[in-house]
Amino acid sequence: MDPQQACERLAPLNVSHPQQFDPNGLGLYIERTNGMFADLSTLVRSITERVASLHQQTATAFNPLPEHIAQKNDQLDQLYQAYYGEYRRSQELRCGNQQLQDHIESMRNSLLREQEHDQYTRTELALLRHTLEEEQGNKAALEERNTELCDIVTRHESTNKELQRLVEVMEEHKTALERDNQALNATTKQHHKEPERTDTEGMDVTSCQEVDEGINFGGMSLEDRVKVLEAEKGALEKNLQEANDATAACKMELEEVRSRPSRGRRQRKKRET
Repeated sequence: MDPQQACERLAPLNVSHPQQFDPNGLGLYIERTNGMFADLSTLVRSITERVASLHQQTATAFNPLPEHIAQKNDQLDQLYQAYYGEYRRSQELRCGNQQLQDHIESMRNSLLREQEHDQYTRTELALLRHTLEEEQGNKAALEERNTELCDIVTRHESTNKELQRLVEVMEEHKTALERDNQALNATTKQHHKEPERTDTEGMDVTSCQEVDEGINFGGMSLEDRVKVLEAEKGALEKNLQEANDATAACKMELEEVRSRPSRGRRQRKKRET
């Protein structure tokens, strides 16, 4: 029920009836009660007005609230989308930064490897330069040794030829001496068989003795001379063999020097293995 209607129903209680008999003070009580109800009605009306005003204010305040909430939700969605986009971009930037760091680390490692390779190349180049200098020195020494060996071989070959010529001359001398020895032996035998013969061939006993004495060369008989010549021939042949052996040794040493691998090639071969 409307509070204003309730107040209107209570309004007749405000009418006093002084002519009414009230021996027990009932009228006064009713009047006081009527006043209390009137005050209560006024209070209720005031409260009702305040409630109506509050209702109107509440309606005025809360009617745009759903739209405001919807706007706030839209704004929150937009903020969330923006935050999510920023978060995604942050994640992408973080991944890109990590990839960049990995790439930088890879480039740093590659640079370190290149520096190590460059240092190794420089060291190897220095070793090769040092080896080249040693090879040049060895080459000069080998060329000098080669020249010396060639000179030795040339001298030995010349000595060999001279010894061969000397041996040939000694052979010819030996052959001539053997022929002379045979002729003298034949003459001596013939002379001893015919001691009384004086001058059949223009020779006498004295000349035969001179012939016998002439066979001796410096107090040396012809046989001894032949033995001496044979000994000299043996010595010459021995010297010739030694010269041939020395020439062969020099040639072998020369071939070994020419075919000897250089130190640089040995080092490169060792590094390759």
